[in-house]
Amino acid sequence: MKSFNLNLIYVLALFTQVFVVHAAEFPTKHEREAIVESLLNGIESVDGVTIELRDSTRVVKWDNFKKIATRNVVSASDWSSLYSAINNIHDGIINRHSYIQVEEGIRKHVKAIAKWPRYKLGYTWPNITFFDLDNKQTILSLNGTSVIDLFDEFFNLYCNDVHDIGCLKLFSVAIGRGYRFKDNAEKLDVTFKGGSKKQVLTPQKLKKIAKKGEPKQCENLYTNLPKNLVFKGDQSCLFEIDNHYLLKIRYFGRWGTEQNDIYCQKVTTEGMCSDILAIKNILSQQTAKPLIIDLQNNGGGSENTPWIAALTTNGFMDNVVLYRSLALLKDKDIRKDSFYDNEYAENWYQKIKVNMSEQHKYLPPRADFCRGSKECALENIPSAKLPIKYRALTLVINETCVSSCDDFVWRTRRYAQAKTVGQLPATDGAYARIKGYIYVDKQGNIGHTHVGESQDVPAEAETLLVSYRMPISKTIDVDGNNLDGADNVLDVAIPITKENYTNIEDINVKFALGL
Repeated sequence: MKSFNLNLIYVLALFTQVFVVHAAEFPTKHEREAIVESLLNGIESVDGVTIELRDSTRVVKWDNFKKIATRNVVSASDWSSLYSAINNIHDGIINRHSYIQVEEGIRKHVKAIAKWPRYKLGYTWPNITFFDLDNKQTILSLNGTSVIDLFDEFFNLYCNDVHDIGCLKLFSVAIGRGYRFKDNAEKLDVTFKGGSKKQVLTPQKLKKIAKKGEPKQCENLYTNLPKNLVFKGDQSCLFEIDNHYLLKIRYFGRWGTEQNDIYCQKVTTEGMCSDILAIKNILSQQTAKPLIIDLQNNGGGSENTPWIAALTTNGFMDNVVLYRSLALLKDKDIRKDSFYDNEYAENWYQKIKVNMSEQHKYLPPRADFCRGSKECALENIPSAKLPIKYRALTLVINETCVSSCDDFVWRTRRYAQAKTVGQLPATDGAYARIKGYIYVDKQGNIGHTHVGESQDVPAEAETLLVSYRMPISKTIDVDGNNLDGADNVLDVAIPITKENYTNIEDINVKFALGL
């Protein structure tokens, strides 16, 4: 690492400390203290929701989490353990839209990351237990540690999903890739209920995980159900099954029209709107049947308002967002990114800024995309004149329904009386984010600054140490209740058992179909 003065030039002037690091030498204790303090204070200064979620859902509250994170960074003894200590902070920020990334200034020195051998385990929910995927035996401990205690530690320190079901999924993935939140181990000793044991010495070959953006094709869905594929679209598939229509929305992508065309009247290319119009046309010619929408593993994407307009009949509203009252929003470029270049949102800001006070943590509530009002007021938005025809609406959801998928669940439940079955979704609708950089400048000083999401790394940054992205807003309902982290969006919970673990997604759909 280049020799530099650890003179923290932080734009918001949080603090200033001076240390010296010699070229290519591991940072001293004081230097590590300064880096982690800069990171945690920077996060705290802009965060709109994650600290609140931690304090309301975890035994380890934010203040204690900071102490633990600081201790781990400061006690790091080499580049690899420093990398892991900072990277682990990322896992403990409770938001699926946030990230902390260890950058080249530290990463280039890393030799190896401590981890356990890979191991495939399954879990049950809501009664939480763990079992071996091969022999189905219940697991009591891993390397001498109670697996329940291990998960509890993971839930409190290393899981960025707010709900236990999401953390179970992430925990199983972490174990399957080689658990990295404990000291390195060449072997994994597994103890089962009843006293039998198993030892894992080498990484097991895992099944290839499909990359995001490469979902199953329509023809390969629901292979165990008697189905008729009615429509295959850009982002969705429509089936007819046992006097129901089953609509799989794989993700929310491009609209294929102008971004103000929520009724899909000017479609130019394939996309969300072409799917909606085709489905609307097909169902308009049929007797109204129950419509089941499968949102499992829908990671979100773009705004989904055209779907909401097409699935409601008596109007709907934008979601409501609360922005942190940040001095950073006085910067026009940051504001442009944070408001998605929405001129109505900019006008709203200009009107309310005269009454802004640093004593208030949040700005006044605002409709997110300002679809119902040029003033961004929360007002009714008319539904499409010719909505999608159906008799009743059921949503099939699971823990990997995230972001725009969460928004879809919130709004169809409220404005289309949809019922939900499956497992809790992420309930993570982070609307606006901001980026932070900790870097070494060309003079050898450490700088720490915040920029808008589309803005580049600061020109004065010669070597990046850490970057992060944090939500600066939270989503609430019309009554002011938090939607982020809410656990009341699931009407019928389908338990996960040893018997249905590998096909729970099909089980969820079958339940919705009444099969």
